[in-house]
Amino acid sequence: MDLFRKSNKYTFLGYIIISSLATASCLSSLFGDFVFDDTEVILNNDDILPSTPLSNIFLHDYWGSSIRHNLSHKSYRPLTILTFRINYILSGGLKSWSFHLVNIILHVVISNLSWSVFSKILGKGRNDTAFFGAVLFSVHPIHSEAICGIVGRADLLAALFFFLSFLTFTKAVARETNGWPWTLLSVVLATVSMFCKEQGITVIGILIIYDILFTLKVDFYKLVTSWSYISLKVKTVPNIFTFIIRQFILISSAGALILFRYYLMDFQSPPFQVLDNPASFEKDWLTRVLSYNYIFCLNIWLLLCPDWLCFDWSMGCIPIVNIIDKRIFFVLLFWVLFGFIIWKGLTTKNFRKQRDILMSVSLIVIPFLPASNLFFRVGFVLAERVLYIPSAGLCLLVVCGIEVLTKHFPLNKSFLS
Repeated sequence: MDLFRKSNKYTFLGYIIISSLATASCLSSLFGDFVFDDTEVILNNDDILPSTPLSNIFLHDYWGSSIRHNLSHKSYRPLTILTFRINYILSGGLKSWSFHLVNIILHVVISNLSWSVFSKILGKGRNDTAFFGAVLFSVHPIHSEAICGIVGRADLLAALFFFLSFLTFTKAVARETNGWPWTLLSVVLATVSMFCKEQGITVIGILIIYDILFTLKVDFYKLVTSWSYISLKVKTVPNIFTFIIRQFILISSAGALILFRYYLMDFQSPPFQVLDNPASFEKDWLTRVLSYNYIFCLNIWLLLCPDWLCFDWSMGCIPIVNIIDKRIFFVLLFWVLFGFIIWKGLTTKNFRKQRDILMSVSLIVIPFLPASNLFFRVGFVLAERVLYIPSAGLCLLVVCGIEVLTKHFPLNKSFLS
């Protein structure tokens, strides 16, 4: 059953349901005040004032300091600051409700876009499953910080253009030939996403994986069982040259954007303090690795069970993990379960399930990489706002799991098929 494919009326109703749920989940924040980081980014930031030269937005970091200053936070998000400035002008000053209203509207739009994103990933005949994924995304509590904290608009805008970049790229893949304008447009949207928040550039990684799974249609089960499979597969893929060109555009664009981003910050690292991210300052590599892995566990746990939320996880909220710490058990459990999901995604004989699992996991992992401490030190221990985009991957994985369960329990089939 794919109810939303049968009638535009039902599709419109679906958008109404998603919009209503997304609005209801965060409407209570509408008349909230400026809080926490809002003070520095908005109240004390001259860049949002009409009297300040517009060019300053593109020369300063998120906090209003010169991006090349030694003490700069190095967070370059000029397009987000530009929206704050427009907000200020349209509302006639620093009226917090108008800033909150824009955040709520953005979340509603993104939630509706998530339905389209999930539909593209899941394929024809599964629009109902994609709908339930979007419903789950629209009300996920992990989004509280990104929506209710006005500075979280950076995450919302990055997600908006992240999804638009993905949807644009699917048009390039669908066209097979003469799709390069769509590919270039998807890169432009990825660039816009990055200038809203650094995390936005990770959409290019998602595009690369999507292209491999949906153009090459690599069956990893066959690849594992027969190494000659990949060479045979490449030879039989139509328009392989177009695929190679797309991959070249994506990879070279990602490299150029990363290089440009480092150039903007004068190839300097931000001067973070020990209290900002204690684990990253640990001299013992094993303690550092264990602490990072425990933080990964907490991020996943907050996605699965968001009943332990905090606006600031620094200042020793999460103690360092050493070799005799009992929390290592959770680290081991995390990697066993995560490894099982990856193994299942690579070895299942059902090609559709492979794509479901691998795309879902990619949506969780790849957007999280900039916050993982794997490539560079970040200025926080754990931040729920950076889970806004990864939560889409979890929602997709959950509804795909429910879909599988309904096939084993026919009584529930009418709920989700």
